[in-house]
Amino acid sequence: MVIVIQLSMGLNDNTQEIIDVSNSNVCQIKGNGNTVNTGISVTDAINICHEVVKADMAMYAQKASEKAQERLAEISAQMIESISEVEQNLLEKLGEPAVQLALRKPVLEYIKTGDKDEAELMIDNLIQRLKVEEHTTEQSVIDEASSIIPKLSVDCLNFLSLLVFTKAQFGFTRKGLFEVYLPKTLSWFKSCSRITELDIAYLRQIGCCSGVLAVSYNEDLEESFLDNYNWIFRHGIPVNEVLSIFDSKTIPQINKLGLFCIEGEKVYVALPNKDISKRYLTKMGYEGLYYNLMANIDRFPPYSKGILAEMMKDKVPYWEDVSSLFKKQSVKSLFINPVGYYIASRKMKLDLDLNLSFKEAYG
Repeated sequence: MVIVIQLSMGLNDNTQEIIDVSNSNVCQIKGNGNTVNTGISVTDAINICHEVVKADMAMYAQKASEKAQERLAEISAQMIESISEVEQNLLEKLGEPAVQLALRKPVLEYIKTGDKDEAELMIDNLIQRLKVEEHTTEQSVIDEASSIIPKLSVDCLNFLSLLVFTKAQFGFTRKGLFEVYLPKTLSWFKSCSRITELDIAYLRQIGCCSGVLAVSYNEDLEESFLDNYNWIFRHGIPVNEVLSIFDSKTIPQINKLGLFCIEGEKVYVALPNKDISKRYLTKMGYEGLYYNLMANIDRFPPYSKGILAEMMKDKVPYWEDVSSLFKKQSVKSLFINPVGYYIASRKMKLDLDLNLSFKEAYG
């Protein structure tokens, strides 16, 4: 189980602040692209993009050739801009033969389809390829992903992403989950409502998943959320009852740390589960608050599967359809292979802006 910690909000705080409080890979890499480059220039990089597909471009008839040239210019500019935003020095790697072979794939795929969403994922995959060392298992997984991504439909990509999402633990607050991240997954749920047995079998065939029908690796949809976010999915209690749990001197600390959130006249636990809460509060220097909360957590009764399902139906269209899908043994028996996990983790970063460390998943 991979645990990613991102926490936010106090008792009376309406903001959504994301804080990195672990040693997990939870960070955003930003850059302004203004670094002075003394090696391969942007023009050189664009020329490299054009050269690696020069022979392939000759196959197109005149009208198609014009469209292909237009798409080549688009993908080249987008690719170099994206690489430069991460780290200007990565452009230097475009001079390496192995990287030029990896570069050819996203360029050609975009020329053929013009699919901007697929191009974004392929460019992200190329950037990850530029970051890793050669002759490593991680590099091989990324290279394999570059061949698989163009073969996956949007529905298969979103289904794979949701499947991984339900198996990981993120440090959402209650408000963060309901107001920020669940809305970002709505397109995933819509896609999953269309998933067929053929899609599931194809994910096995293409290498994203494996497993035998007799063995279950995945839980029901409701069980996954209840297990991963056991403290979020609990009933609220009156404010006076919460105040009776803690010494009055600790209330400012509780507000500062965002242990609870108020909805109507009830107070709800904001933190996701005991493991993430312990890490967070210990890191912040308030381990005693964790043990106090842990001793009183049962005063917040947990949701049943039925109550959670009713709540989610109101928040997430297609919840019932996807819940039925996750109950199928063909889905429960899907073991997510390294390349499938990697592809889903990168899709998660692009769609939800969540970092799920591929390396941490496999120790």
